[in-house]
Amino acid sequence: MTKANLDETTNPWQEELGDGVNQIIERKRSSPAGRKKSLTAYIGILCGRYAKGEIHPKRLGLFGAFVRSLEDGKSEKEALLTVKGMCHPSCE
Repeated sequence: MTKANLDETTNPWQEELGDGVNQIIERKRSSPAGRKKSLTAYIGILCGRYAKGEIHPKRLGLFGAFVRSLEDGKSEKEALLTVKGMCHPSCE
């Protein structure tokens, strides 16, 4: 979610989730450490909230980014976080 997509009913966690999703999808110029940080934040929000409504519209972009992350990942930690992000019930 960008600021333009937010309405007055948006909670801070929804804005943070939207920013994290955009960072995962638009991973150009991101470092392995930056990707790990984005994935960790994304998973943390999903584990604490039911966010299917926020994730569903972006799922194709997310899965593309997850696949690229698995193919290009530089560490086991990044791969583990990627798989956790892919398998979370909010992504179904």
